[in-house]
Amino acid sequence: MFVPFFYSLLFPFVLGYVCVAGVFPKLSECLKLGLSYGFGMGVIATWVFLLGSVNVLPLIWPVMNIPLCAVACVLFWKCLSNVNARSVDIQRQFSGLEWSLLIFIVVNFMLVFFVATAYSVYGWDAIATVVFKSKVFFFERSFEFNQNLPHASYPFHVSLMYFWIAANFSQWNDTVIKIVQPCFYGSLLLLLYGVLRNFISRTYALLGVGLLVSSAFPLFHATVAYTDLILSYYMCGALWILILGFNQNKPKFFLISGLFAALACFVKYEGLIGMGVMLLLYGSSLIRSRLKSVFFKEHIRNLVALCGPAIALYFYFTFFKSAYGVPMGEPGRTVLVLSSHLVANMIYMLRLNVINFTISANWGGNFYIFFLVCFAQFYVVRREMSFALRCGGLCILFFIAAQVALFIFTPALSLVGRNIYEPMSRLILQYFPLIPFTSAIALEQIFLKNGSS
Repeated sequence: MFVPFFYSLLFPFVLGYVCVAGVFPKLSECLKLGLSYGFGMGVIATWVFLLGSVNVLPLIWPVMNIPLCAVACVLFWKCLSNVNARSVDIQRQFSGLEWSLLIFIVVNFMLVFFVATAYSVYGWDAIATVVFKSKVFFFERSFEFNQNLPHASYPFHVSLMYFWIAANFSQWNDTVIKIVQPCFYGSLLLLLYGVLRNFISRTYALLGVGLLVSSAFPLFHATVAYTDLILSYYMCGALWILILGFNQNKPKFFLISGLFAALACFVKYEGLIGMGVMLLLYGSSLIRSRLKSVFFKEHIRNLVALCGPAIALYFYFTFFKSAYGVPMGEPGRTVLVLSSHLVANMIYMLRLNVINFTISANWGGNFYIFFLVCFAQFYVVRREMSFALRCGGLCILFFIAAQVALFIFTPALSLVGRNIYEPMSRLILQYFPLIPFTSAIALEQIFLKNGSS
């Protein structure tokens, strides 16, 4: 029991780490650690999907794992020559505030891991859709019955993760498969810290992570078998790495961003919103002349790196649905709707967003802090915003606009009816880590510049 448990827990991390470190050896260690589990699980789920879709070999443990272990060994050998222990963030001793923040974050993660593995799957979407698909894949070892499953046309990246873990145990366990959620939660915290350390000091980077873990809704979703936290990790990770690529002028980062965006699209259809935000952010950076010196061919290469993986995976998934008789969309759901009450619905959605940001207990004090730092930045400090701060703010605005458009131009608003707060909160969760990211950068910029003036 312990061997498959630790294998399921550690192998995605090891596989992702050697992949990231082998291709991008100069990344900081925190970034490598934050990207590792998500990238490794993405590779595993995509590999299982490719094996199952061609239906040549049975989805048994040796077929799924031995090739991946071989790849991990080869990349590990390559990584041995690139070890750089000096890149770990231990340049100076921790202050009392930093120790307090670190203890708060670690205790929070330990609580999440314990709660997630203490009870089995619950929640309607988890039982009826995500885990149900995974359970059918596990017992049938085939995708042949996918067209008969609930929401058959939806991507099933997370279901394949659960299937892979259950296959390692050779038995189905509704509790063990949930180790995926806290692992993604911990990876999100590491990734947020690693990205923030490229822009601000260690104290404010830890404060940004502390703001994230102080929110109730991400913590809750780290303990249940829903897909929104995993989508949040991939979407925000793609945008953060894209911002790093702009800031450090490293086009290789665009490839990581594109791969994460592709995995986000394979988690939920809402990942397409993240792709749109990425392209808008890239276009806005061109307008701001951040990439003015880049030649046309390099722009094309960057766009191929950003969009190529998602387009390739989308077309293969479309081919899979056609081959297995799966509908391309959900009848009555994935359609465009033009209502005569467009303006009224827009005002209604914006009002509900404000209520969710302020009155809801899901987000702690994060949105209050965000609104205060925005006010201080524009009306008190009145200094030019840093590039990362502008990008974070633009992404948040793009996501809010996309969320409002989603409810206005699709049947979502009529389908959820009065029970709109819960699906809206889940949509906010998908971009919520951008809030503490932006707040932490703004706080350092406000206090340091105000103190030095």
